[in-house]
Amino acid sequence: MTIDPALFGYSIAAIAYSALMLGLLTVWRSRFRGPFLVLATAATAFWAALIAYSRYDVDVSQTTILFAEIIRDGAWLLFLSSLLYGAIMDDVPWFGRYGGVSIAVGVLALGVGVELLPFLRNAGYQGGSVLVLGSIVTSLYGLIALEQIHRNARNTQRRTTMYLCLGIAALLAIDLFLYSNAIFDGEISLLFWDSRGFVVAMSAFLIGVATSRRQAQAPGIFVSRQVVFYSATLIGAGIYLTLVGLAGYFVQRFDQHWGAAAQVILFVAAVILFMIIIMSEQTRARFRVFIAKHFFENKYDYRDEWLRLIHTLTDSEEDLPLRKRAIKALAQIVGSPSGMLWLQRDGKSAYEPYSSWDVQLCDHSWSVDGPLIAFLRRTGWVLNLDDLQPDSEAGAEVQAEKMPAELSDLRIVVPLMHEDRLLGLVGLSKPKTPVSLNFEDHDLLKTAGKQIASYLAQEIATEQLAESRQFEAFNRLTAYVMHDLKNAIAQQSLVVENAERHKRNPAFIDDAIETIKGSVVRMRRVVEQLKQGAREEHADKVDVGSVILGAIAESQDRKPVPTAILCDERILVRADQERLRMALYHAIRNAQDATPDDGSIEVELTADGGRCIIRISDTGCGMDAAFIRDRLFRPFDSTKGTQGMGIGAYQIRETLRAARGDLDVESLPEKGTSLFFRLPLGA
Repeated sequence: MTIDPALFGYSIAAIAYSALMLGLLTVWRSRFRGPFLVLATAATAFWAALIAYSRYDVDVSQTTILFAEIIRDGAWLLFLSSLLYGAIMDDVPWFGRYGGVSIAVGVLALGVGVELLPFLRNAGYQGGSVLVLGSIVTSLYGLIALEQIHRNARNTQRRTTMYLCLGIAALLAIDLFLYSNAIFDGEISLLFWDSRGFVVAMSAFLIGVATSRRQAQAPGIFVSRQVVFYSATLIGAGIYLTLVGLAGYFVQRFDQHWGAAAQVILFVAAVILFMIIIMSEQTRARFRVFIAKHFFENKYDYRDEWLRLIHTLTDSEEDLPLRKRAIKALAQIVGSPSGMLWLQRDGKSAYEPYSSWDVQLCDHSWSVDGPLIAFLRRTGWVLNLDDLQPDSEAGAEVQAEKMPAELSDLRIVVPLMHEDRLLGLVGLSKPKTPVSLNFEDHDLLKTAGKQIASYLAQEIATEQLAESRQFEAFNRLTAYVMHDLKNAIAQQSLVVENAERHKRNPAFIDDAIETIKGSVVRMRRVVEQLKQGAREEHADKVDVGSVILGAIAESQDRKPVPTAILCDERILVRADQERLRMALYHAIRNAQDATPDDGSIEVELTADGGRCIIRISDTGCGMDAAFIRDRLFRPFDSTKGTQGMGIGAYQIRETLRAARGDLDVESLPEKGTSLFFRLPLGA
């Protein structure tokens, strides 16, 4: 039996480039700008296989082979351009990178087009000549690019780059020699055509050596697991449909009468069966496990797993609360269809059911003193209940824990550790594909559990903070009310204390009635604010001078008596008059508390730059900068012990800010203090 050298040579070339492509997809990832090299090797393997197939007494048109050669040459030129301009000259524009590729492949496509279009052939155009010329241009462009790549490579890369350049140069050189000879002889030499397969096979060996020696000196580009999964799916689908087609062919040959109908029925049934298989979640999960086990060094693509985990936890568009997304994020890692979450909250003595995902929430709680919780707290291990040995420590702990019937589907237990504390645990049901957890699964689930625990701890802290703020708002409202009551009581106490001495004095009676009347008005306003649930602002045009005089008049019962310094013009602001008067009154009272009886207090009113400025100065004990910065405006922080509410300065500042103003403080210990009320002038 005579072996056809062309069939043998191109078959070896197809096998060599197929092996090289598989190596690039699995072992030699992130080498030499991976995706383009994979495309080039795949195109070469297909081209060589097609030529070998055509020599096996099979009728393959020359046009098909020409198309395959165009795809092969275009893929190699694309790889060379990306390697040259992507690694050396990143700022080159698009046409500078791929213009040569476009021109060379365009010439080849033109040659094929001339061969395919009858009216061009009839007009005398020679497609073969154009094709040969295009192949020569392509080979020359590739060889020039190879010289540039090798010359511009760093010294540390030269040895590796040399094998790559030699391998691709062998491909291009044989083409250049073949088609250059065809121009002189007027036809393509069958001897050179048949020998080309062996040269192509040797080029695959050289490129494989270069790829295997390549270190992480170039950008880490690699083929992802998704690409391998879908590529393998497409290849499997092609093989499956090919086998179905062969089966249909034999059915048709077997029975001439029913053959055509049987062929159609077989094909439709096969397509339906194939769609059922690829749409099965369990089948897809098994296939992914198979690919991860046989094509990749690690079981997981940790970058993809971590991105999916974070996306699931933070996806606000998904109509699931965080507690359910946390279970889903862990279940996606092992392919579990459902799960439950238990948390210990409010210092309770059990981990109670908190949420569930795609399963009904059960009522079972885990006691903090139970063997399972004690084991998880002590070790932080992930438990696979199917793999536990009865004589192991974990197996003994789980067997000692009485599992309720509603948790019979529980297979994997993941502890949620937060700051060395067991915040909770997630129980996952049986995965769709039976798995035996190895160290990768345990490490990934344990790390993911810690990340999820931090999210849940933050959510719990946020809920507690919201509750605390509600209580804080209630306490603040209570403090405001007590502050107003305290001031009213102080005024009424003065009336009672002076009643015995001045009760027969008509002027005192009139003054007492005015004091009581003012207290009634303020208390009535407090009651109205409590009914409304908030302290509403009533912004009106206010004569600031009149408000200052009123506040000073209320403070006449204490020493030192304030002195008013008013400007000649009338100054108006837009504010709540009662709240502004109370702010001035509180500021004067605080000044009187801090100033000895022989000291002085001044209240000065000026206008400057469209703003009203009220300065309240005293010669009292003063404050240092640290007290002003850290404590003065902190609510409920009082220097008066149990006699003060600690909201005076805070309330003054908030009153001014509600009127679009602000409060400034200047003070020196033992020198005194000046408060500056700044308010915009009101027209």
